[in-house]
Amino acid sequence: MRTPKAAEIIAGIIRRDIVTGVLREGDKLPAESVLMESFGVSKPTIREAVRILESEAMLEVRRGAHGALVRLPDEVAAGRVVGTLLQLRGTTLADVWQARLIFEPPLAALLAEHRSEDDLSQLRLALAEHHRNLADPAGFASAVVDFHQLVIALAKNETLTVMALLLNEVVRRHVSAVAADFESADHDHLRHHELTVHEELVDLIQHKQAARAQAFWHEHLKNSKAAPGQGPSRSVLDVYSGVNRWEA
Repeated sequence: MRTPKAAEIIAGIIRRDIVTGVLREGDKLPAESVLMESFGVSKPTIREAVRILESEAMLEVRRGAHGALVRLPDEVAAGRVVGTLLQLRGTTLADVWQARLIFEPPLAALLAEHRSEDDLSQLRLALAEHHRNLADPAGFASAVVDFHQLVIALAKNETLTVMALLLNEVVRRHVSAVAADFESADHDHLRHHELTVHEELVDLIQHKQAARAQAFWHEHLKNSKAAPGQGPSRSVLDVYSGVNRWEA
């Protein structure tokens, strides 16, 4: 095993203090001289540790400012990294959809089993957003992604919620691209169908039909995978950059 560098060890200690709340959002990291004395290392080592945490979006170093500020990482920043990794691996959109097929339907069942009245209120508000955007393909696409994310979040499994949020940007870009195709082809009926499907899921959740909700949501996702614009050969890279700027 590789022995961690001093900067990595120091970054790990500071990272732990951020995660445990010893250092809070907006706090200023102690001055370099204080950190050097505290850890018994040189200035380059402290600066390398700060760069490590800055690359993880846990510290923000502002030009002209003295010291670094603590910034709590969020799913948006982490999602960008995940999106880049998926692009580098040549991951297809079919692969992303297969992952969703694995974890979304069981979460729909979990939500149906344990749903509260507040959960139902949030789901109905999401459906109202669908209705408001029926004539707006881009707005409706955004409402669809938000609905899926809401179902996942309300199931209250934090691990899978974070995993879904990490894929959120990829999914949102993809659904928006498909929505643009629908707009040019006048696919109003598909938006109405999507709304009907979501209403049926909410009805199953309301009546605590867990097994039926899981099977229903699995079938819907499987059918969505085969919808226009979701061909198995399309990659994550396709929805991030449609044009190669270096081509002549």
